[in-house]
Amino acid sequence: MTNIVAITAANARRWQVAKIAPNRLVEVSRVAKRLTAPAAKFRYQGVSQAVWGTPDRWPVVAVIHEPVGRISPTGPRKARPDDKLRRNPPPWLNP
Repeated sequence: MTNIVAITAANARRWQVAKIAPNRLVEVSRVAKRLTAPAAKFRYQGVSQAVWGTPDRWPVVAVIHEPVGRISPTGPRKARPDDKLRRNPPPWLNP
């Protein structure tokens, strides 16, 4: 069986010595500023309030949102802008 106490202690030790790699510092800083900006914080607090009944968990919402935030809620983007779409189907699709 998994020893949760041992795993929790090991993870606590890892977090105490964790460091941001110097070559990733600019990227991490940019993401942190974006996620903690006042407008973003306000939005994440609203989600936290709706999900858990408290706005205090907004950092969790921000971290969860980060990897999926760039995915369009309406689906994949079109390969061509609307004004460049084909008006007629390709010949092999014609009946």
